[in-house]
Amino acid sequence: MTTLPSVNTRIYISPLDDGPCLRQLPFCVVPSMDIETEGGASSIFTQSEAFGVVGFLFRLWKGSVERGDYIGLMQGRRYLSLSSKKWHNGVISGFDSRTCQRYGWEKRALFAQLRRYDVIVPYEEDISDIVQKMGVASVEEFYLSEGGVAEELAIVGSFLREHDPALHHTFCEVIQGRRLRPWLLFVLKEGLFDRFCTRLFPALSAVIELCGCEERPSFQRNRWELLTEIIFNAYIRLVQKQRVAVIDEQAVLFLDTHNYNFARTALSERIISCDRDHTYIAPQLVKHGGKVNIVISFDSNYIRMACTLINSVLSHTGNQEDITFYIIHDASLTAKSIAQLEKVYCGKVRLVFLSVGESFVHKFPLNRSHITVSAYYRLLIHKLVPPEVTRVVYLDTDMIVCRNIVELWNMELNNNVLGGVRDETDLVASWNLFGGDEPAGAQDVYINSGVLVFDVARARSLHGDLDALYTNSFYNNRDRIRLQDQDILNIAYRGEIEPLPQEWNVGASSYYCQSGHSEGRRDGQEHSFTEEERNKALLEPAIVHFTGRQKPWRKGAMHPLKRLYWHYYRKTPGQKYGIGERFAAWNHFITIRSHGIYVRQDKRWLIVPFRRAR
Repeated sequence: MTTLPSVNTRIYISPLDDGPCLRQLPFCVVPSMDIETEGGASSIFTQSEAFGVVGFLFRLWKGSVERGDYIGLMQGRRYLSLSSKKWHNGVISGFDSRTCQRYGWEKRALFAQLRRYDVIVPYEEDISDIVQKMGVASVEEFYLSEGGVAEELAIVGSFLREHDPALHHTFCEVIQGRRLRPWLLFVLKEGLFDRFCTRLFPALSAVIELCGCEERPSFQRNRWELLTEIIFNAYIRLVQKQRVAVIDEQAVLFLDTHNYNFARTALSERIISCDRDHTYIAPQLVKHGGKVNIVISFDSNYIRMACTLINSVLSHTGNQEDITFYIIHDASLTAKSIAQLEKVYCGKVRLVFLSVGESFVHKFPLNRSHITVSAYYRLLIHKLVPPEVTRVVYLDTDMIVCRNIVELWNMELNNNVLGGVRDETDLVASWNLFGGDEPAGAQDVYINSGVLVFDVARARSLHGDLDALYTNSFYNNRDRIRLQDQDILNIAYRGEIEPLPQEWNVGASSYYCQSGHSEGRRDGQEHSFTEEERNKALLEPAIVHFTGRQKPWRKGAMHPLKRLYWHYYRKTPGQKYGIGERFAAWNHFITIRSHGIYVRQDKRWLIVPFRRAR
């Protein structure tokens, strides 16, 4: 076998903790500030820790750190694939030989790739997929949401307009646009790296001169690193336009050492095995008034999902006679549909339909494309349920109940108004709403609004006019609200929320890690619940919530427990279960997106693009 000569390369890894990282040459860990070669660089960028990895780039540029013909950077738990194949952004659990071979981190494959390309960078993606923040419509808005100020972007723009008009043009394109290469990950030829730094550091110096260099509090991104990332995006876009380098776009792999493996078929069968004729399930003692009041809300598009949810509730309890479903709806749920639902559940459970008229929630904005005004209807519970109803359980319709709902109803709120399960990204959401160095403090429990135990009587007693409470919560915080009704509830009842066990609202990310490179703290952590709590919820779910894009009725959904949805879906008389439904229930392997087909291989994804990357 012919041995290819090595390529003089240094790819630096900036790890955040003592977890595993690539350490064999040409990969090496970013040296600490006190490890500088003779004649080390001296600058504001190396004197302040506020600059983070930007200070290291300055040292690398000035030659105080060893470099090669190619210079690379990977950060934290985020690694750039260097493979000749095209992979989807995803997750790795470590750096075994198979993983390194797959993603081109072995020397032979890496050197072969570097001979073909001058630049290797992440895919350029839509900002909504990168940051997953509602209401962020441009890169500029993302920078502002992370603690940056508009003046800093203006200073960079003004400096580039005067000193580098070509880069100024692409800089404006980036900040005003919706596409970005996430994080500061790259492998560049030495000359291209130097030309980037020659543009970067004078621009940053102009910002420092006018705005100072202190680091403001930030949850996800270091302010200087994010500004550098934006300028880097403008630089790569300029290189593309000028065609002065051969560029390869690659996936970002997020290092997650959690074990997400479990036997999905066995778990689904175990949950279904508890699904028996209710006449064989002994009723449980019902506390808090002896009646279980369940509120759900849906329109004509979600009728079959609502029926599936109701079927799952009734299949796991012997207390049907104690349960009433209060269904909040608007005019889109027709009288014919209501009559059909009453016929389906006649003799099984009591349904009460609550029609929504014009209300304060119709004035709230819809800041997500797939959201309708019905998302706000849970804020009307206190107005619509009968006066004698003092406590309710609210359930979203994109979920399956796997245990007796009476267990949830009976839970104590310990004099709090609201009970709920901490959200999958509660650290992120809490920081967005409340800020602070510890965004998930004791007073800042941030819950997912898909499952709520709501003490309506106590809410009225403590706050009086709940319409005013919700309205003020929105308008006093509208610049920070991203998740609409969920954010409003967490603001309105801040300090009055009882966290419930995680198994009562198990979101999709408990069963698989998504791309991971786009959200969370700088170390990638998104939630405050423990690994033990997560594992218990994963293996013993009381409610499975199909959050995010993993809706089981979508043919490309990859949720491992979507079989549960189709099991309870078929319990509704007259529901269609044709070829399309059967494929959606079976498919755990193929997803089609706008730019290609994603094929699952083991726990990873291979992209089969519709067109070759440039």
